[in-house]
Amino acid sequence: MQDHENLATRAPLIDLQLRCDEQVLSRLYDTFDGDCISKNDNGSYDLAVTIPEDEWIYGYILSFGSNAEVLEPKHIREIIKIRAKEISEKY
Repeated sequence: MQDHENLATRAPLIDLQLRCDEQVLSRLYDTFDGDCISKNDNGSYDLAVTIPEDEWIYGYILSFGSNAEVLEPKHIREIIKIRAKEISEKY
């Protein structure tokens, strides 16, 4: 993620909260520090991280498909919802 951080230094920072299924847990650990990840009682995992808001994070979230849900911020949730709808309309 270092290259991304260097390129995105001008992007605004957001406090992202993602809920992910266990199937994608290794990808979370590949990208983020374990201190940002917590396990929920139902077996899902939450990621809480401050990160630049840019195209990289939108693509990263979408790459999880239905195995992730944006909890916060609400505007990122809406962006992902719109982009997922646009993808589904192509197929």
